Amino acid sequence: MRNIVICGGGFGGLTAAGVLEDELGPRRHLQITLVTDNAHFVFTPLLPGVTSGEVGLPSISVSLRDHLRSRTRVQIDRVEAVDLDAREVIGAGRRYPFDYLILAPGAVTDWRGHAEWQDFVTPLKAGTDAVWIREQVRDAFALADDEAGQRPPRQEPQESTSA
Repeated sequence: MRNIVICGGGFGGLTAAGVLEDELGPRRHLQITLVTDNAHFVFTPLLPGVTSGEVGLPSISVSLRDHLRSRTRVQIDRVEAVDLDAREVIGAGRRYPFDYLILAPGAVTDWRGHAEWQDFVTPLKAGTDAVWIREQVRDAFALADDEAGQRPPRQEPQESTSA
């Protein structure tokens, strides 16, 4: 049996697996394995909507296992290396032998040579990032509202009545 291993469950990996499933049909001598560190595909262009509360996180994510046919085996694992000589993908939990390899790892945040920015910025790449940012904004508004309620009421200037 020939093994096709796809590294990454984002747009590229999910699309590759779907096209392979469609094109390969019922051929039994091929196995497709998708190795990804997340069990869900998240439609990242809508993450700002989750952050603002306009869209719920379940509306923009789908289980990879539910989306793909049983033809593709989804393995939740972090890819750590690829050994081209041994023709294996090395995950944190196991090794995945391949005859054909598709690398679709996605993107990482580019700090443009300023690693110190990581201390001040939250990337918006995952559903957990969007929910965390939304909670931080909500907490900031609640704090501002509490502080506004503790101030003494504004005194209007009084007109002098001199006669």
